[in-house]
Amino acid sequence: MGKDGNIGKDVTTRPLRIPPAYGDYAERAQVFNLMEDMTRDLVLHLPKDPLEHMIAFLRRTPVPKIFVLGPLGSGRRELCDMLAARSGAVLLEMGEIVEAAVNLESELGQSVKPYVDKNVPIPPDYLEQLVIERVAEGDCIRNGFLLWNFPKDRKEAVGLQAAGVLPTHVILIEDATVDLAAEKMTGRLLHPFSSRIFHSVLNPPTEDMADDCVPVPSPPVEEIIQDHKRFANSVLALKASFGSLLTTISAKLDPTEMVDAVWPALTTRKESAAPWIPRVVVSGSAGSRDQEIANMLAKKYGMVAVHTQDVLQQAVSAEIAAANVIRKHLTKGDELPDSVLSELVEGRLAQLDCQTEGWVLTGYPRTSSQAASLDDAKLTPNRVFFLNVDRQVAHDRLATRRTDPVSGKTYSDKSEAPEGAKLMVHPNDRAQVIDRNLAAYSAEVDDLQEVYESKAVEIDANDPELLHVFYQVDVHLVRPREGAIAC
Repeated sequence: MGKDGNIGKDVTTRPLRIPPAYGDYAERAQVFNLMEDMTRDLVLHLPKDPLEHMIAFLRRTPVPKIFVLGPLGSGRRELCDMLAARSGAVLLEMGEIVEAAVNLESELGQSVKPYVDKNVPIPPDYLEQLVIERVAEGDCIRNGFLLWNFPKDRKEAVGLQAAGVLPTHVILIEDATVDLAAEKMTGRLLHPFSSRIFHSVLNPPTEDMADDCVPVPSPPVEEIIQDHKRFANSVLALKASFGSLLTTISAKLDPTEMVDAVWPALTTRKESAAPWIPRVVVSGSAGSRDQEIANMLAKKYGMVAVHTQDVLQQAVSAEIAAANVIRKHLTKGDELPDSVLSELVEGRLAQLDCQTEGWVLTGYPRTSSQAASLDDAKLTPNRVFFLNVDRQVAHDRLATRRTDPVSGKTYSDKSEAPEGAKLMVHPNDRAQVIDRNLAAYSAEVDDLQEVYESKAVEIDANDPELLHVFYQVDVHLVRPREGAIAC
């Protein structure tokens, strides 16, 4: 007998009710991503003591580990300089790693010194070991790193990965012709105190650095040609080696444009198998078409559309204790106590369909205190859209809106209603009431935006084409807000 008294029924097969707090916590703490990363780390290193290894893993601070690949003259060094300045990651270049090892007379340094002295290529195995030792040093562990000019082919890429040097992001620069490379390599300037590379035209140094800069000699054209041939022969294999970690940009961009092109990819968490339950608020004044946008999101992504107005009407139909108070609010616009409104909305969001499929909410919260109530109920939204609409646009849209008093449905235009329906102008759609509602929304929206600052996206909802407004919302739902580099 099952625990619920049903003979022969296995209670574990029933739909399990997920506590509202769980989804919020799992997302904020990135529980699933953490388990995914920790499992990958265990499989890679196969430690003798998995428990100690996991403890050490959890104590680490995630940092960016970025490879920047491209042929000579593609702008990779200039890009790395700007990314390092913006992210705080340590800039690593293969030649500089070799030089430092030789100068320190380390064991590896002594091994590669004969190759350096004879100016002949260093065997890839030595280069891999030099990189492995360098990224294990304290500055790279604390701040992350940007490695450029290595790996140059699939064998080197696989060798680093097998040794546990796994990048969080890989930037590959394409479209670098020999002529473009020669142009970029001519006019380069080195600032000796910061080791940054500038270009007299494409990326000039600041005034306070210009006087200290010295010209950098350009390599022979033959060397550029050979390196471009080498890159062309290995680029497909390099792409296959890094798969979803790869971001491709054009060498035709200047350094600033390159940074702008790659930054969204660097600040977006890589795709994961971890479940994500959308909890979306679409906030807008009367005439913003917030419900229409919410319905379109719900249809596209399978979320549950929860409209506060519908929740209230359902409560009246169910004849709950507060039905009379809610009825007066719906018909006469009387103020509804927050305690009643919050209990109804939060109760709907806590239901199984919302907790498993996600939800998109309109009409609530309207105030910072209502937002705090959602937070207390562990129903914090993970994205909030504010639909901004001008006063006159709102009036023009609501002037043609009609309501069916029997069904309670609202139509943007009476032509949308079923034939024979007796429509009326809802009291809330009269000019004076519209102005009052717009003023009430405006009085609270700044505080609400401050509460949701890290999750808020403002949308210009004045466009008469609803689909255009939806596209603005949709692109921000699937593309996380930019921030620090995701690791």
